Amino acid sequence: MYGGGLGFHAIKSDSTVLDLLAGLNYTHETYSNGPEVMPVTVPPTFISYGVTHRFLALTLGEELLHEVGKNTVITKSYIFPGPVDTGEYRATFDLVR
Repeated sequence: MYGGGLGFHAIKSDSTVLDLLAGLNYTHETYSNGPEVMPVTVPPTFISYGVTHRFLALTLGEELLHEVGKNTVITKSYIFPGPVDTGEYRATFDLVR
């Protein structure tokens, strides 16, 4: 898997920071279902390859940090790993006092 991206502060003040993130990643997966070819090679070669996946994905995200008073911080982040299945995402919410 190869990937990279950029981000920037959409809002940056003494009490609030909102970061927006975007990036691309490329994944190549190969699963073997056959015996290894002899003589052994580096990397190993197999007689039959079962499944190969190759895909390019866009990753979008945002992170919000907001200070509510001197001792309380709220942080929230959403990461959308790709536009193909918009039902899959990771989210976190923290309240620290």
